[in-house]
Amino acid sequence: GSTGRVVPAVERALAAFHRRHPGVQIAVEDTGSRHMAEQVRAGALDVAFVGLFADQVPDDLAHRLLAVEPLVAVVPRDHPLAIRSEVGLAALADGADFVEMRAESGLRTQVDAAFTRAGVQRGVAFALDTSDAVVRYVGLGLGVAVVPASTAAGQAGNGDVAAVPLDDPEARHPVSLVHRRPEPSAPAARAFLALLPRP
Repeated sequence: GSTGRVVPAVERALAAFHRRHPGVQIAVEDTGSRHMAEQVRAGALDVAFVGLFADQVPDDLAHRLLAVEPLVAVVPRDHPLAIRSEVGLAALADGADFVEMRAESGLRTQVDAAFTRAGVQRGVAFALDTSDAVVRYVGLGLGVAVVPASTAAGQAGNGDVAAVPLDDPEARHPVSLVHRRPEPSAPAARAFLALLPRP
């Protein structure tokens, strides 16, 4: 599966829930995957969609993997690596500034993990709030980036960037649901979970 297919399914579940339970107020926020997982653990949030794998969330949370997709390099269209069929992180980081998501995001967690596996250091010039903004900054020539394949595909139409597969098959980004075990305490949260497609 891909993030691109999962997000509409989540939005359809929200719409169905709202139709069935119009009196329940729904608050949607994104404070970063790691922070939100801790908020679920503390009981401040009922459920959270996070970009984290099961071993990256607290052990006492239930974790449901909804989708996973590869990470790809995004470079300016005229970058020497733009014509490559795949690229390693060492070559991508050679002399380049990186445009990244903020440190508490799930995407940043997965990109950091990929660079740790490769034993490669990188310089981060910009830390932004959305992956779409990351790709836009690359298109402006402000650096290179690593983002989910669906984000790169969605932004590639502007012609300013090229997406290049990475040579690390473990470089992936998940979309996961977390909640307290065995189920959320709030009845509304349990009703919402029942509307989500099973993996």
